[in-house]
Amino acid sequence: MQDENRIEQNKKLKTWAYYKRFLELYYADPFFRECFEENAAEALKNSNLVLDSETAKQAIKLQLNAAASDPAQNEYTLLFRNLMDSLHERVDRRADLDKIKDERYAHWVRSQRSRIGFQSFHARMHMRSYFISACFELADGCSGNCPFCCLDAKSLSGVFRYTPKNQLLWQEILHNTREVLGEIAGSSICYFGTEPFDNPDYEKFITDSRGILDVFPQTTTVASVRNVSRTKKLIELLGKEALYDAALRFSVVSLEQLKNIYKYFSIEDLACIEIALNNPESLYSYSFSGRARNLKGRYPDKAFEEKTSCVCVNGFVVNMLRKDISLVTAYPPDVEYPLGMRVYETCTFENAEEYGSVLHYLIEKWMPVDLPGNRLIKIELPFDFENNYLTFHGDCVKRVISGCDSLFRVLERLRDKPETVENVLSNAELRNCSELYIREKLQLLYDLGYIVLAG
Repeated sequence: MQDENRIEQNKKLKTWAYYKRFLELYYADPFFRECFEENAAEALKNSNLVLDSETAKQAIKLQLNAAASDPAQNEYTLLFRNLMDSLHERVDRRADLDKIKDERYAHWVRSQRSRIGFQSFHARMHMRSYFISACFELADGCSGNCPFCCLDAKSLSGVFRYTPKNQLLWQEILHNTREVLGEIAGSSICYFGTEPFDNPDYEKFITDSRGILDVFPQTTTVASVRNVSRTKKLIELLGKEALYDAALRFSVVSLEQLKNIYKYFSIEDLACIEIALNNPESLYSYSFSGRARNLKGRYPDKAFEEKTSCVCVNGFVVNMLRKDISLVTAYPPDVEYPLGMRVYETCTFENAEEYGSVLHYLIEKWMPVDLPGNRLIKIELPFDFENNYLTFHGDCVKRVISGCDSLFRVLERLRDKPETVENVLSNAELRNCSELYIREKLQLLYDLGYIVLAG
């Protein structure tokens, strides 16, 4: 029975590998799409894809209209859904907010996720993307120079090498991160505005991370074919279990690069490695942030997500070379937040002890559970008031809460400019409601992430 189960499992994995390659080609390559539409069987055969053409034709229609379709109608889409469900279950376990040690940080993350999902339909549909607690940059800048880079990363200027001194600092930083944040630290990654392979010692750093945080951090690289031997050694280091947990992603900037990836890595090699199709011809959209803000005129047929950030961290960005920590969260990209993120504050540290103190300081300052009365606050979401109800408007969604004219006037003041709760209430004319009522409503909006600390 075990042998039969293993054979069936291997068969499903092989089918998945072929279907995954098919999806990549269809989404990335307009020539393949054209050929497939003209003659599906021939297009699959020419790409060495052992798939049933009629099933594949039905599958792609279901994939393109996923929100309104039932994946169980098709063998391939059902396989896709089952594998995604399994992956999401593992991601959810790693990103469980109950793993956050400090209730203030847990409250802050919940509020940010509430706001992010309200402001962006795409984010709401992919909320699992916003689970990272900390990003550790092991270099200053990036060699990738991707034209769509949402962080507009500067050119590479240096790397944090794995010297005996830096090794000790790194291990202490990881221990302190887990001590302050809790097990959620296992959701951390070792890149942000950086390319992992720019650091010659990257594999040593993530091996330490595996040992201390109990999991290999996810790696996304645009340099997968820069040194194929090194990439294959990384795959071997990660092992099957980590690859099943989506521990490795290859970012693609051109069709030529995609073809090179296919040249050096077999269909089976890539079965559990996500290919992020960022080439201009891809059907996937760009976040309208960073350098991508300059591409809209160049690629008139490309979709740009104007309300979606690529920033997946709700927490801390740590640059090990510069020794600084920034508290960040995702925001819809616009003139105020062109990189699709708000940076609350950036602090420096000299050693692991100072690092831990800075984490505590940022949590203490920016993450109070109770809305403070003496801190500047602001409300950024559009809203209106009618018949004693406030309506807040998000992206393809709205939230209605009971209110009163006095509350509406208070919120109007906060929309005009940041003020403290105490100052607003001291100058407010409260009619038919109490100050306690206004404070409770402001706390609710703060919990939802609609009201935020401004300073």
